Amino acid sequence: MGTPSLTDVDREIAAGYAKRTGRLERFLEDWIKHSANGEKLMAARGNDGETLLQHKLARRDVVAAHALFLAIRAVWLQTNPAWLFDYLNAEDKAGNGVWHYLATAIQSAEGFETLTLARELVDLEVDFGRTNHQGLSPLGKMILPKPRWKSINALIETGCLTMDDVDRAVSEYAKHGQEHTAIVSYILSEDAANNRAILCNTVVRHALDPKAEKPQRVKAAAQIFDYVDPRSGSVPFFNLVAYADTSTFDGVIRLLSQQVEEAVLAMMPPDVTSKKAYRQALLCRRLLRRDANGEGVLFKALKVGNVGHLRKLVALLINDELHVNKLVRGEYSRQPVTLDKSSPAPSNPLLSLLLQQGEHGNTVFHAAAFAGNADVLTSCLFSLGSNDVYAILTAVPNAGGVTLQDLTVPELCRAKIQRIVQLGGLDEAAGREMMDRITAVPREVLEVVRGRIAEIQALAADTKGGAPIAPTFELSRLGPRQPIPAAVSR
Repeated sequence: MGTPSLTDVDREIAAGYAKRTGRLERFLEDWIKHSANGEKLMAARGNDGETLLQHKLARRDVVAAHALFLAIRAVWLQTNPAWLFDYLNAEDKAGNGVWHYLATAIQSAEGFETLTLARELVDLEVDFGRTNHQGLSPLGKMILPKPRWKSINALIETGCLTMDDVDRAVSEYAKHGQEHTAIVSYILSEDAANNRAILCNTVVRHALDPKAEKPQRVKAAAQIFDYVDPRSGSVPFFNLVAYADTSTFDGVIRLLSQQVEEAVLAMMPPDVTSKKAYRQALLCRRLLRRDANGEGVLFKALKVGNVGHLRKLVALLINDELHVNKLVRGEYSRQPVTLDKSSPAPSNPLLSLLLQQGEHGNTVFHAAAFAGNADVLTSCLFSLGSNDVYAILTAVPNAGGVTLQDLTVPELCRAKIQRIVQLGGLDEAAGREMMDRITAVPREVLEVVRGRIAEIQALAADTKGGAPIAPTFELSRLGPRQPIPAAVSR
């Protein structure tokens, strides 16, 4: 007798179950135990060499597939474990195993049956990383083109999925290079925004494990802080700043700090001053990064009102000019360290971060005012000298020519914006949008601005007999930027 037809076996099961009541898996258990049905099921193959379980998954009949799995596990695990192992590890003509078929079904929809089946396959140690004849693994289908987070989380929960597995799966579609890093950046960014950063947290936790080696921490830090999505200019860290919970975010900062300290140690700085400069420069390399709109980490935290994360980021950088001691003609000479050539304070870590200009030339101070967040405004001004605070409040304009002091006089803002629009520095829609935001700034923010200005002016009058001293940064390098279209939507 030849190999049983999969279609005939499927029809026989359907006809038998039509005469019965109750759960499908109970019927299948009884059917498999009867006579030679188990042998027929074991041998039956479809046109592509697939098993009945794979066939059900291919047709997206996940309920029947799950019932069949439960039945063969209940019967064969007790009577013939070798059959169960062989059946679950069977491959079709293209080398696709049950995981490949399950991943295809998951691409269409995730549900109780697919998630339960995934966990049970892991429990039975059916390898989800095995590739087919084309070199493609099931995991690749779960993460691309759109990550199926429920299934991925199920694998993470079992402890069998690591970022190395994800990295290998991505390599099946994009070899190492910009395309590869862009896909990894996309996956981790999506995880941070839409999956409670479960995968990112796994990456960080493994990297911070006492048994982890330095190369693992270097790679993990690069994936989170350096892998850029070229479409937006963003890195996964931006979404972690915005959406990660406190525990996950603190772990990310610990990873950054530890990796920076290891890098500084390897650089062997000659003195304390150089060590401080190296440390801050390495922090700035990641914390000063901006996306395609010119917005950095502080803007990301502010947009979702994540004040706690914003304060921790500000606390990482010092308000001081960085220098290193270099040996020149036999003598040590202090030389400034340039962190950001475009910054009005290119050698000052904290000011380089705080004076970044994003959408419509707004600094984080403008953005905090427009968001109505007096706490953020106060926190960002806290570590600065009074001369810098005064300049930021009174002399740093956005693309509409508006300073924070101007916000206290809406008509003055309107006149400035209209003038900038007439000169072509801002389009009309963006000007109207900016004016709407200005008129909505709450009173408590305006009181902070007025109060700090009055306080500094009084202090200057008492000690200097005149206006506050000049700031430590170059005001001439700040000002209205090139025309920027109004945002399409809010």
